[in-house]
Amino acid sequence: HGIDTKRAVPKRTPRSGAVRLLTSSRISRVKGLEVLIDAYLALKARGARVSLPIIGAPVTEKDEVYARTLRERLRAAGEDLEAILSGATPHARMPEVRASADYFLHASETGSLDKAVLDAILSELIPLSSSGAYRELFAGFEQLLCYPRKDAATLAERILALEALSEEKRAEIRRVLAERVRAAHSLSVLIPR
Repeated sequence: HGIDTKRAVPKRTPRSGAVRLLTSSRISRVKGLEVLIDAYLALKARGARVSLPIIGAPVTEKDEVYARTLRERLRAAGEDLEAILSGATPHARMPEVRASADYFLHASETGSLDKAVLDAILSELIPLSSSGAYRELFAGFEQLLCYPRKDAATLAERILALEALSEEKRAEIRRVLAERVRAAHSLSVLIPR
């Protein structure tokens, strides 16, 4: 990926005590969004104050069918659909959206790097992913940032483990990952390559 790593990133909004999760992707079964919703619901069941806006929209008819299953799952749990299934957001507004989150969740089954995760890292979010494509990028932090595919319970445990760390340790994770993304995925590196 070639990313403009020199662009201005808005300051993250201060935390209000809630665990602020975020994901952005097309609403499609291959993105594994039900896993993220189930992890969110598991955290709430444990008494955590948590939010999870899912930024994106379905594109195909199959995607729309999948979106309906997600809405039904949330409705059955008594959740506010609009607060979670936030719909599409213009790309230019995404830095502002990312600034109000702490963690970026990823459960895509494509097996490739997703630019949304790299953008989230550069916006100082801590990513969690079930994709093996991030093992090298997450080296040294795998036990915190990686979780088995389709395993919402482990994802929820990883989020709680990250929350138990000091802010200094979370800042270190954000700094190291951002340095790695800049070194491997910046436009200044990609274009000569």
